[in-house]
Order: sequence, then C-alpha cells, then structure tokens
Amino acid sequence: MGPLFSVLAALVALTLAQAGVGASEPRPEALIIALLLPHGIGFAARRASIAGQTVRARRLERLLAGSGWMGYALLVLGANWLGSIREWTGLALDLDAWPDLGLLLAMAPFALIELSAIQASARVHGGTPLVRRHLRRFQARLLLACCAPIGLFVLFSIAVGQSHWLRTEVQYVGLASFAFTALMVASLGTLLPRLLTWSWDTQPFPDDARRQALDVVAERAGFQPGRLLVWRTGDLMANAAIVGFRERGRAVLFSDHLLSLLNMRELSAVYAHEIGHARCRHVGAFIAWLCALVFLGDVLFREVLEGHSVWFQGAAGVGLLGVWYVGFGWLSRRFELEADLFSLEVQGDLAALVSALDRVGGRVRDVASWRHFSPSRRVAFLERALSDEGFRIRFKAQMGRLRTAGLVAALVGLLAQGLSLSADFPADRAVVRLARGEYAAAQASLPRLDAEDEQELVPLVSAALSLPDGTKVAVADALEAALKAGQLDRSWALAQLAELRDIDGVRAMIDVLERARDGDRARAVVEAERMGGEWAPRLRSALRAQE
Repeated sequence: MGPLFSVLAALVALTLAQAGVGASEPRPEALIIALLLPHGIGFAARRASIAGQTVRARRLERLLAGSGWMGYALLVLGANWLGSIREWTGLALDLDAWPDLGLLLAMAPFALIELSAIQASARVHGGTPLVRRHLRRFQARLLLACCAPIGLFVLFSIAVGQSHWLRTEVQYVGLASFAFTALMVASLGTLLPRLLTWSWDTQPFPDDARRQALDVVAERAGFQPGRLLVWRTGDLMANAAIVGFRERGRAVLFSDHLLSLLNMRELSAVYAHEIGHARCRHVGAFIAWLCALVFLGDVLFREVLEGHSVWFQGAAGVGLLGVWYVGFGWLSRRFELEADLFSLEVQGDLAALVSALDRVGGRVRDVASWRHFSPSRRVAFLERALSDEGFRIRFKAQMGRLRTAGLVAALVGLLAQGLSLSADFPADRAVVRLARGEYAAAQASLPRLDAEDEQELVPLVSAALSLPDGTKVAVADALEAALKAGQLDRSWALAQLAELRDIDGVRAMIDVLERARDGDRARAVVEAERMGGEWAPRLRSALRAQE
C-alpha cells in the first residue's frame, strides 16, 4: 500500500475537516511542526538503533512510515489548516463545494510532509549517499503516481466549472454528478498506463534473448502486450505488473531488481503469472466489487444516514473502509493463487515458479501479507492443484462465481443508485433553476415535488420571487437588508439562495442562522463571533438585535 494508504488517509482527514470536525481556531504555524515531525521520529529511530534497542527502533520506523498522513491529519484537524486558507483566500473549501484551486492548496502540505517523511526515512535506513538518493527518488515517484490522479481530477473539475451551466448541472443534479464521476474515473483509467509510466522511471525492455522468451510466453498464453518496460527502482523492489485495460494501451512492467534476481525460466513463469491476472480479469473483478461497495454505500449515506451526526456518519464510513480493506485482501490473496495456477497451466514449470517465489520472498517464506498468501502456502496450493484435478476444477469454478457475484453486486448497486438519484431528480432540477436565477421556473417545479422537498424549497423560492430581478446583486442586497432588519428566517433563506448563486462567504453564515432558528442562540452567537469575512459584522448585528 505505502503511499496509496497515506493518500487515502489524508483524504479522509481532509473530508472530516471539511465536514467541520476538529479545531476551530486556525494555527498556520503548526505546518512547521508537521514538517519537522518525521525528522524528529527519524532521529529517535536512529538513536534507538545505535543503542541496540531493536524493537523500539522498528516501532519508530513504522511510525515514521505513517508520519506523513499523521502530520497532515494533525494539521487539518488539530490546527484548522482549512480555516487558514479560507482567511487568506476567501475560498469556501466546503465538503459540498465545487472543487477549485483551494483544494490543491489544502492538500499541498500533505505532499510536503510526505516528502519530509521520505527524506527522514532515507536517513534512517542509511547506506551510501547513492543508495539514499535512489530511495528518496523511488519513494517520491510512488507518491507522485498516487497524487497525480487527484491533481488531474481537480484541474479537470476547474475546467468544467468555467461553464456555469455545466457546473450547476453537475453540482446540483445527482444523476449528472454520477455521470460526471463515471466519466472521470473512466478517463483516468484510460490514462493510467501512461500516467504510471510517466511518474515511474521506466524504459523500453531491451530486445534481447529475454524479450524473445517473454514473447513466446505471451503467444502461448494468447496475450497481446502493448509495451514491455523496465521499471528502474534503483534495485529497491522486485515486482512485475500489467497496467491498463485495452490491449493497445496496456503496459507490462518488470522492475530492475526482479530482472536481476530471476533466470530465464523463472522470469517466464512470473510473466505467465501476470498474464494470468489479465486473462482472468482480476482488475475488472476488483472494480466490480469496489463499485458495488461505493454505490451501495452512497445510497446508505443519502437514504439512511442523512441527518445523523457527523461522528455517526464518520463511524459508518470507517466501517465501510474496513469492509473494503478486509474484502480486498481476502479476494486479492485468492486471485494470486489463480494467477499462479494460470502460470503453471501455461508454462508447466512448477519448479521455476516455486524458485521465483523463493527468490522474491527471500527469508519470509512462511510470512503472509495483506495481498499475498505466504510462499510456502502458495507452493502447497500448486502442488495440490497439480495432483488433484477435482480440487483444481472446484477452485477455478469458485473464482468464476466470485467474479460473477461482483458483477451482479455492482449492477444491483448501480440500480439502487439510479433509483435513488432518479427520486431526487425533480428537486435537483428546481435547485438548478434557483442557482441560475430562473425563479419562475423553480416555482413551477414545486407541485411536482414530494412534501418534504417542497417544504424545504418553498422558503427559498418565496425569497427569490420577492426580489426585483434575477441578478446576484439583487440577492446580496436583499440579504444585507434582511440582516439589518434582524429577519433571521428571511436571512436564512436568502443566504441559501446566495450560496446557490455563488456569492462568497455565506456558507458559514447559513450554519449560524440555522442554529439561531433552531433555538440554540448562545452557540450561534459564539460561532458568529468567530466568523470572518464581510458578512460577519452584519450577522452579529442581526443576532444582537434578537436578544
């Protein structure tokens, strides 16, 4: 997992911060502490290692490996980094706001802290300056490969956001948002091979005897590779992978350390194993199960958990991540066995595959990982599959059922998602019309809404129809007048309308006004005192007028 887990953990921390979890007082100076945190842990790990405290040193090294996302979580949750950005730029950075450059600014400290952790880790592991440079470069490229898709998503979203019509459709219509997300994921999936080979250090596989042997394996397995590449890791990783979905766009990567470890037979067995992943459609199965979890999880949050506390929703989110973590590992270990079996059936060379597992696994023959069974268990599986045809047939049938179940689950999730979003479609269209200043059209939509949606939108439509025209200036002027008159209900409705019309600085005011309308006047006053921006003095005056 490595950098991928760190990126996911950082995104979870950022989401919680956007949802209002964490400290309320911005402390931008905490960025310096977060940047120094990995070096402090690394210093303690080196001292423990020198003192012969092996167990303590290993624990500190594990802590150092996670210090990037931990430091970032402390920054956004404990020091309100988002609050600092809001004060400096005036950007909303809300959870439901349209992605903008502020999101990249919010994530920038994570990249800096993670690079600081990479630097500290290289010092801890020691070695020659050349080895440390290779380690830093390798880890930085892995981080780049994980962060690049996020950056592309934000930049593409910014480009789409330049069209007010298109942005409002995607932002406020659930079906359009779903289609946009699906298009983005498909586009990133298509770009993934080029993205990885760009962010990693790769070069074409040399046209030598090994390449000719690999071509024979591919022909025997009925596999058409796109590009064969050498992944230069500085001899830090022994791995091979096939990335991409389409034959023309697929890239097959062999790391330099793997090529230095294996002989021709072993390399051919490993290549057949990787081809097995592609021919058995393992990536497609993973995507199907992931889609099922995402679709059904989204429906759960919108239809069942909506209105519950942030902490309850956060616990549910952590639970779903736990299901994904356990399920992905369970499925991955069995897919590795299926790829091993495919290699054995294509090459018929059990000795070469076992030898390759021993060379790559080294001294951890009996140690399993999150995604792989231990080499000894994989060898035992292959020996049984080779001698027991019934076992082999049952295992392959089980893998087929797992793939089919994943596809069915994804389709069920897609259906549930479609039904849920379709039910919200009439209300979404009314919101879009309000966001575009089409107030009469929004009013005409109300009779087609269910009672709950109509009750929620009537105050906004009424406030909109009371305006002299459909401009943003009219909304801002009416909001200012309502605050000055101490009309909290009208101010609340106009503030929501102002947010839909992209008037800056009203998001926090809506939350304060909701508290005041719900009777929690004391807390509303406290939050209003903490607010910044041009609307804060007017809001505080309106609340004081109600005392």
